[in-house]
Amino acid sequence: MKTPIRFWYLAAAVAAMGIALSPRLRFLADGYLFSAYMLQHLILQLAAPPLLLLALPPSGDGAPKLSLRAAAAFWAGGVGAMWIWHDPALCNAVLGSPALRLFQQASLVLAGLAFWWPVAGPRREWRLPPLLGIVYLFTACLGCTILGIVITFAPAELYSRYFHAAAAPLLFKEWALTPAADQRLGGLLMWAPACLVYVIGILGLLNRLYATPEFEPKTT
Repeated sequence: MKTPIRFWYLAAAVAAMGIALSPRLRFLADGYLFSAYMLQHLILQLAAPPLLLLALPPSGDGAPKLSLRAAAAFWAGGVGAMWIWHDPALCNAVLGSPALRLFQQASLVLAGLAFWWPVAGPRREWRLPPLLGIVYLFTACLGCTILGIVITFAPAELYSRYFHAAAAPLLFKEWALTPAADQRLGGLLMWAPACLVYVIGILGLLNRLYATPEFEPKTT
């Protein structure tokens, strides 16, 4: 019997969460490498949530369609969470508080689920029309691009807690990194790979658009 595609989405979501919360990545993200910290956030908010939503069985129970106001709130929550949690003061505070760190990770997953719900949610009525969904994802890509550019070209001292951990000098020497290069790498991760996720989502929406009956070629 053929394995349902939803099973593979679920397996991919579990694998993504496993990578994000793996001991090695958590160790590096907890005060040693800003780029590892950024990678963990991208997996928690941009990779695992849409895969988890796609793994849910689709439903259509005649519920009211998603309003533009609700979609805007989901968009603001997803993009805003990424901006808020990369504020230098909050980044430095998280490293000194395990409870705040746990809250941060949980909020990123929840923000990711809310953001992707209008695009990949199981309720068809709550999905944005493909063209609106493309605008939704494209503008979010712009938001992440701007944040990535800001982080990439910001002074390295902004994320100072990453440069005071005892193991940091050894890591930087072993991997030929400097604190400034590590921060630029984190900014580039937010800039390029994050937008690639949005592009994949846009391609999926284009496929959904051209699969609708009004776009099917007419026969004579």
